[in-house]
Amino acid sequence: MHSDYDATPGSALFPSGRPDGAQMVLLFSGEVVPWTWSIWNDPRFVDNESMARLSAAWMCHLDTPCTRMRWMQSRDWRVALLRASKSGSRDAAIAITQLLSYVTTSPWPPKSGSTPAVWSDLLLRSCWLAAQLLDPYHSWHVVATPTLMKSMCCIFVRCMIDRSSIEVQDAIIEALTHVDVGGLQGIIERLLDDKHSEFLLMLNSGVEALQRMIHTTAETQGPSTMQSIRLMMNFLTLCCNASLRLCSEISVSALLSTVTTCASKSGCSQLICHLLTTLSTIGDSRGNTSRTRKRFPGVGVNEIPWEIALSFPRSDLLVASCLASCVLAVDHLGSLRTSTIVGIWECLRDALLLILAENYVGDEALLGLLVAPTLCKGLGALLRQTGDELGNSFSDPERKTALTVTSIPKSDLGLVLSVG
Repeated sequence: MHSDYDATPGSALFPSGRPDGAQMVLLFSGEVVPWTWSIWNDPRFVDNESMARLSAAWMCHLDTPCTRMRWMQSRDWRVALLRASKSGSRDAAIAITQLLSYVTTSPWPPKSGSTPAVWSDLLLRSCWLAAQLLDPYHSWHVVATPTLMKSMCCIFVRCMIDRSSIEVQDAIIEALTHVDVGGLQGIIERLLDDKHSEFLLMLNSGVEALQRMIHTTAETQGPSTMQSIRLMMNFLTLCCNASLRLCSEISVSALLSTVTTCASKSGCSQLICHLLTTLSTIGDSRGNTSRTRKRFPGVGVNEIPWEIALSFPRSDLLVASCLASCVLAVDHLGSLRTSTIVGIWECLRDALLLILAENYVGDEALLGLLVAPTLCKGLGALLRQTGDELGNSFSDPERKTALTVTSIPKSDLGLVLSVG
């Protein structure tokens, strides 16, 4: 044991400073750490802190320059982690699970000599590797365990409160997308029932912190604020889609109202897309709309900012597809103003026409193929629920010109619809 050993619980987990020569030999002379993962993958070694400490030191110094080991200088930590995990993905997943479990039970940030950069690096690399291990498109992927996902959810809300690494939160969101809805529902329910995890308290604190950030930077919405909003919207979309109970436990309605105001002022199409996705998910009519409205009357489809979404160019596929999803999530469109209904119809119709006219190229063309069925379903839902309003609006001579759009030459169609 080193003379400067700190006996604070959890402090020894995080490396402080550059490792000495003996430690470098232990960590990087061959694949020692991945080998120990397979050796320690035994029920008798459960909660062995040595495994977590060694893994943390190895991961934090993967790209540390070392003159004695020149082969380490050009190594990318992502390549090193994947190389170490492919041969024993299950062992790696268990090691990462134990490491992240120690992170969630340790002081935040750790009360040791580790710098914020080392702390952030450890979180990023651990969560990034977990996301890769859970990716079903990899032949060596593993099934998510409740312990791993609970730890990552707690780390996400802690990072949101502290406004720390955006990359860590991105990696956690990616990992959550690899978990099926049923599995994620069980994880969220356990977190809500576990009084010792403080997940709900931290999530509420994160929501309140985000609201304060939005109000504080109301006049100058920078990239960091937009990224924080995006991440929280994505997290709420995934979690609320899995467990509606979460909506009643946190101040979702107040946050969505604040984000709506922010979206109306910023004019950012990506922000409005994330907001619409969250709203349509919470108020999804495919089995949950009535139950959602009874339990959470101020949340979801009642707060959809239709007018703000309609202010964006009709050539924006993301906005159009999100609008279509919102239409499918609402079971009473008749309460909307006729002008709003017509605006939604024209937005979805024009986006579909641009796709059919092959106006998009590259990635947008592929995106058009993906969202076209959603646009068609949205148009069909509008016709079923508001056919009379649409029919009356098109009897107006000024509206009849909209029906001639198909006669416009293909070369001019994109320009006309983008302006219109």
